[in-house]
Amino acid sequence: MKTCVITGVGAGIGKATAIKLSESKLFDNYALIGRNLKEIEATRKDMAKSVDQEHIKVYSIDLVSPEQIPGIIKRIFQDFGSRVFNLMYPTYG
Repeated sequence: MKTCVITGVGAGIGKATAIKLSESKLFDNYALIGRNLKEIEATRKDMAKSVDQEHIKVYSIDLVSPEQIPGIIKRIFQDFGSRVFNLMYPTYG
């Protein structure tokens, strides 16, 4: 099973990327990472039009704090049991 980890999904490019990827059906599972839980949940709801919600998990962290990253990766492995990951890190600039 393939899991896609997408950061910055609360708004903008990250949200648009998450929704488009869910519509493409390229992945089995989606791990959504962002700072604002309410906004991440809204993205999850939009994605649920294309993917069953049990295949979408949300994680609220600020990636500016790198010490949180190993714990989130561990939780993603526990939640999905998948060893195939694609990391989408949409940005602007």
